[in-house]
Amino acid sequence: MIGGTRLFRAALALCLTGWGAAAHAELPEAVRKMIAAAEATGDAARAEAVYDAARAAYPEDKAEIDRISEDSRQRLAAAAEARRLAARTDTTGSGIFTHWDGRGEIGAKHSTGNSDEVNFTASILLRRTGLVWRHKLTARAEFESTDGETTTENFLFAYQPDYDIGSHLFLYGLTQFERDQIQGYSERYSLSGGVGYRPFDRPDLRLELKAGPAWRRISFIPDGHEAHFAAHFAGDFEWQFADELKLTEAAGAFLQKGNSTYYTHTGLELGVGKGLKARFSYSIEYDTALPNGVEDVDTTSRFTLLYDF
Repeated sequence: MIGGTRLFRAALALCLTGWGAAAHAELPEAVRKMIAAAEATGDAARAEAVYDAARAAYPEDKAEIDRISEDSRQRLAAAAEARRLAARTDTTGSGIFTHWDGRGEIGAKHSTGNSDEVNFTASILLRRTGLVWRHKLTARAEFESTDGETTTENFLFAYQPDYDIGSHLFLYGLTQFERDQIQGYSERYSLSGGVGYRPFDRPDLRLELKAGPAWRRISFIPDGHEAHFAAHFAGDFEWQFADELKLTEAAGAFLQKGNSTYYTHTGLELGVGKGLKARFSYSIEYDTALPNGVEDVDTTSRFTLLYDF
């Protein structure tokens, strides 16, 4: 691909040099048409190759070429933003149960740390994306039984609404409930809200960063509870680096007096059919001060099947 680009630039420079032999007062109409054609493709890299070749052929017109190039970058950026907004759905006035999409996940996992057993996991993610509002619902359940006794019974439910206040900035809220008997608590509630930033929000590359205050309440096993204010930091990353391969990363922390929580979830997805994907993920959760001799670090490896709908 790199070699092809170099050949393209060299050939284009040769052609432009030939056109420029007659006069250099201004760019020939043929060159302007070639620039316009490259821009029309929407491919910024191809357009830049044309500008580079034009600069090489007409160095005395570099200022004009730079001006055209900058105008082109702005137009391409505006067109990309327009396409992004056009892909968003105006959900104003529509029913609460419309315009949702998401994915379901089911499979087995192998956990280490506080447990070392194979069990069953299932989760669902629902998303609703409007012009300025986004909603995300996540639910996950894990069960494990050994010799007829339940040894794992974990639940997570989270709801996050976002409100866009700019092309990259947004406000977010988070309500989350967790239950994890292996880690020594029957209930953990987390409420948070703050500011987020999306430097990339494309189908092939997405990065979302969030930060804000939080309040958490945890009920320990067998008894006792604590409630603290905390600081919440989180990031979500998705990179479609090949047609059927995607890398995902979700990491974050709740920093508070006493028991702070740090987590990271890394996943690799492989497309195996229409809407169907195989996924390998590895998760680490670190709690700084769990009671009753519970280990601070839990790691989880999962092999699951995903279905997008």
